[in-house]
Amino acid sequence: RWNWRNTVGPLTDRPGRLGDWSYINTDGLGLKEYLDFLEDVGMPSIMAIWAGYALNGETAPESQMAQYIQEAADQVCVPPQISVSRMH
Repeated sequence: RWNWRNTVGPLTDRPGRLGDWSYINTDGLGLKEYLDFLEDVGMPSIMAIWAGYALNGETAPESQMAQYIQEAADQVCVPPQISVSRMH
């Protein structure tokens, strides 16, 4: 699962992960890079959030959704300790 927090900051500090289709994802193309690209090509950004369903059919129970809701709220209002220039 893509976690925006793992995609900001220096590239060498990004942990990477096993991608959804079993490939290695370096997280080198992160939240900032996506937003910069959209700005460069004049497109609006639309945030998508994880709804608790995974491609393998697993679901997160409602009792565990609070952490994902908070993650989405934090993504909209990036905390000041995360240095992301050109964020909008």
